[in-house]
Amino acid sequence: MAVRTMVRRCLTLSLCMLMAGSALTATESLAADCDTVPIDVETTDYSLPFEMPSGLMPDPQFDGLPAQLEVHRVRPVYADKCPSVPNRAVVLVHGRSVTGPVAFDLRYPAPGGGTLSVQEDLARAGIDTFAPSLLGYGRSTRFARGLDDPGNASLAPFASNGVCPSPQGCDRTHNPIFPLDQQRTLLAANPLGGHRHTHSSDMRFANTDVWVRDIAQTIDDAITRAHPADDKVTLVGYSVGALRVGRALYTAKYPEVASKVDRVAFLAPFFGGPTEETPPPQGFVSFPLPPWSARRSSRAAGWRVPNVKQPARVTPSTAASNGPGRS
Repeated sequence: MAVRTMVRRCLTLSLCMLMAGSALTATESLAADCDTVPIDVETTDYSLPFEMPSGLMPDPQFDGLPAQLEVHRVRPVYADKCPSVPNRAVVLVHGRSVTGPVAFDLRYPAPGGGTLSVQEDLARAGIDTFAPSLLGYGRSTRFARGLDDPGNASLAPFASNGVCPSPQGCDRTHNPIFPLDQQRTLLAANPLGGHRHTHSSDMRFANTDVWVRDIAQTIDDAITRAHPADDKVTLVGYSVGALRVGRALYTAKYPEVASKVDRVAFLAPFFGGPTEETPPPQGFVSFPLPPWSARRSSRAAGWRVPNVKQPARVTPSTAASNGPGRS
């Protein structure tokens, strides 16, 4: 609870300070015969359709297929908004193991009142918030022969002599957080009925450039819906989401994305590891399913909310140095 509260307050306060450059003064607020602050917030979920660009996904069988991106929006509501109050918008990009709404709109009560929702706090500060669930997460497209096929969970590893003893095939992994043999350890009884299955796709589901496409579409949608004053959004990357945001701002490849962003904030960024530019010596994983349960017990303990009697404190010296994330 203390960590979640600290994260929420750190991000909310930091973004509000970053985005408040054109806010009204207290005197103007009192003199105005209109709303200078929201009277409520409104939450909506919707999908953005698109066609998968050719050559973007690691597995070409998904080229050209229809897909959709789920977006979770929490926006400020005014009865009669003052013309001088600027429209502001932020796009929040989640990490590896949770979707947009779970990361940014957690409705658990916070110590001292309110909830642990970053999106709600920002919306009550007058900022329109958009949290996509990137491709393969939440209700965004997973594809029948991709993440929706339980037979695409990992198979047993190759034997030490390089021979595969299973007629259904074997798998390799380039990182221990992507474990092998999950068809047996996790899915054997349900839904695989005690049988191992051959993959319908034999490579990783997505790469960072796939998710950059999602971020770019969400930015365009946020600008269209929120009409920010400068036609730009603030972009936030949480944990591994920081890598995706950083890639989206790579101007040599994505100049059109950076031109629509006025500010960037990284929360518990997961920088410093190897990139996808150079493949591992044995190649990337040979199966598409993500390892959400690789550290299931440790993650469950990390998300369990203890009985905390005092709220966390955030000071300027620590607010920007929470250390690397593991989301």
